[in-house]
Amino acid sequence: MIRNEEDNVVEEDNVVEEDDKVHSHITLLPEEIIVETHFLNNNWACKEDHGMIVALNIEITPELEREGLSRDFVRNIQNIRKELDLYITDHITVLWHTDSVLLSEAIAEYEKYICSETLCDRLSNICYYDGCRHITISGHDISVLVKKSV
Repeated sequence: MIRNEEDNVVEEDNVVEEDDKVHSHITLLPEEIIVETHFLNNNWACKEDHGMIVALNIEITPELEREGLSRDFVRNIQNIRKELDLYITDHITVLWHTDSVLLSEAIAEYEKYICSETLCDRLSNICYYDGCRHITISGHDISVLVKKSV
């Protein structure tokens, strides 16, 4: 049953069962429909297609930024693993250093995720430059050394 603003019954549900499916039909008069318009700020992306509108909040929160940095760090570690011809089952040690507070926070917050995704037994923030690769993750410089664990 559908009710309008005055709590009057607009129409009973017309429910029909056929082929193990339930179909419902409701008729509303134009004066019984309330349409509200909300203006969205720049953090929203909207798209209309086939009579449907989808709005997506695209604001990058600090939490999302740190998660994204950790995922980019994992991707870079995996690329280094590939360049070193390591087997997918090889466990590794990752030594890293960055002056970026944000990147350091992201690595610390997502340490378990990073280690599980890369089979990293040791992930250490050590200023170790001999043999390190210098990479940039979203504008943050980081030195990374990946080696097979013993």
